[in-house]
Amino acid sequence: MTSNTHCPKPTPLEDPDQQPYWDAANRAELALQKCESCGEFVHPPGPGCPWCGGADLAWVSIDTNVIGTVYSFIIVHRAFLPSFVEDVPYVVALVDVDGAPGVRITANVIGVDPGDVSIGMPARMFWEERSPGRRLPQWTVA
Repeated sequence: MTSNTHCPKPTPLEDPDQQPYWDAANRAELALQKCESCGEFVHPPGPGCPWCGGADLAWVSIDTNVIGTVYSFIIVHRAFLPSFVEDVPYVVALVDVDGAPGVRITANVIGVDPGDVSIGMPARMFWEERSPGRRLPQWTVA
């Protein structure tokens, strides 16, 4: 396989609505927006609540020990970017976050054979450092 040492994996773009999320991620912590009007979590972060239309959103620290349940997943067998060639096959999962009703976070499931991933599987979040000072959430088996 081709080495990906010269082609780093991408990192998300930052914008004002998402900056607190990524600042927390860089501290290996999950922070989510919560609507002060209706009490619902808002993810992905945005300028307003999609549930009630309110604009009074607060950032809430969920925890550094985040657990969830695999809601859905795919197994990627063909890398679409050169930086992922060495990873195939790999799993991309949508995971329901415990303690944050309605929040699902998409990330890779790492450290488990792709064939062993299943819907309903418990997952634990960890933080992968993609570049100095830039961490992304990932999942592993809980």
